Amino acid sequence: MPNIEQHYIDSFNTNLELLVQQRGTKLRKSVDESTQEGEGARVLDQFGESTTTKNRSSNSDTIYSDTPRDARWVYPVTYDWNELVDKIDKVKTAVKDPTSKLMMAGAAALGRNIDDEISAAYFGDAKTGVRGGTTTSFPAGQQVGVTVGAGAATGLNFEKILAGLEILRGNELDMDFEELYMPISAKQLRNLENEIKVTSREYNAMYDTTTGKLKMIMGINLIHSERLPTDSNSYRRVPLYAKSGMHLGVWSDISGKITPEVPTKNYATQVHGDCMIGATRSEEEKVVEIKCSE
Repeated sequence: MPNIEQHYIDSFNTNLELLVQQRGTKLRKSVDESTQEGEGARVLDQFGESTTTKNRSSNSDTIYSDTPRDARWVYPVTYDWNELVDKIDKVKTAVKDPTSKLMMAGAAALGRNIDDEISAAYFGDAKTGVRGGTTTSFPAGQQVGVTVGAGAATGLNFEKILAGLEILRGNELDMDFEELYMPISAKQLRNLENEIKVTSREYNAMYDTTTGKLKMIMGINLIHSERLPTDSNSYRRVPLYAKSGMHLGVWSDISGKITPEVPTKNYATQVHGDCMIGATRSEEEKVVEIKCSE
């Protein structure tokens, strides 16, 4: 039985990881990340607003503050990608070349899985409590309505972005130290383009003029994504958040394996990729939902 040389296997693993992190996922760079193990992970200990004692009397008993305490948990899900290739020489070409269609297809699939988990966690229920047994829903006070900036349901506009920033500032988010991100679809980008002129300062700030890629606006890093959730009214739920407000737990990062000559598949060669990850909000006060009509 012919074997695939080890350097092809090593190359496959390295190239698959590289492609997933650089091309397959768009949202991973915008969230905090940690390596985890076990059935679930306590990714953040939360301490609420504490109080002090003013003008205590002389020789009085010590008065203790009762600072609220909580914890945020994340739980993993697994994703697998498998392909069969009939001829060994085709496998060698596919796994050693990071630009091959097979490699890029696997990287894109696993990258979309990571983005979908992050996207679902923006406004989904989060698990809190000492053992993660409490469900915390996304609060209505962190939402920007679909009619903001217009008399009826409308798309993304600068008034909505300003309203979202106002919510974050009102929560006393330290804008000097936090990285802000806002994934938007092509539709929301067009909404913004319709509000500004090509020659305007805002337009030029939104793009990297050498590549034409999205950059930032109002100090917010923009990411193009077509995988954002919608609500029951089909309004797009655009997230505006601090990087520290979202968390990706990684139990098993992207990895690959090659199995030559699988007997049950007419001795074709199987290429495989997988990951085990989970995502959650770290703090509700650091994430804003902007509703947009499409």
